[in-house]
Amino acid sequence: MADSKFSGGGFINGEFYTFARAGFSFAGNKLFAFDSVEYDDGIELEEVYGANMAPLGFGEGSYSANFKLTVTKEDFDTVILPKLTSTESGGEGSIYGHAPFDFAVSYGKRGTGTVTDDIKGVRIMKISNKSAQGDKKTMIDIEGKALGGIWRSGTKPVGTNPAKPAKAA
Repeated sequence: MADSKFSGGGFINGEFYTFARAGFSFAGNKLFAFDSVEYDDGIELEEVYGANMAPLGFGEGSYSANFKLTVTKEDFDTVILPKLTSTESGGEGSIYGHAPFDFAVSYGKRGTGTVTDDIKGVRIMKISNKSAQGDKKTMIDIEGKALGGIWRSGTKPVGTNPAKPAKAA
């Protein structure tokens, strides 16, 4: 295997990490054989205007987080499908009736700490299969929503505590 300084990678929080230095866990189980993971989140922002052209401020809308995992058909059938259809963690035994699960992505470098992104409360909403003549492997895309948000390095994405009432004087 090539040394990490020569292989492809990307910057995470200002540090360069390679895919070879990443660890992945699906509902507490380590994953090794998959193609890719994608996740993103965001909040709706809308400008608030008055009588002038410039915005007076911004209104915040809803937060949303998305999750996508691409795995081989074999890994889907042997690792992911049994976990989704398990009734042990509160699911109903069907693929789309599964209990929410967490997915963790950990990036690490030699001599430094590990950066972990926790994708919390994932619910699957779409599974796509694609096969073509001559393919060496069959890939499955699993898409869902992270209802608990994406926590980057332990930092929650948005404030979730309701406003506290003011203390009486």
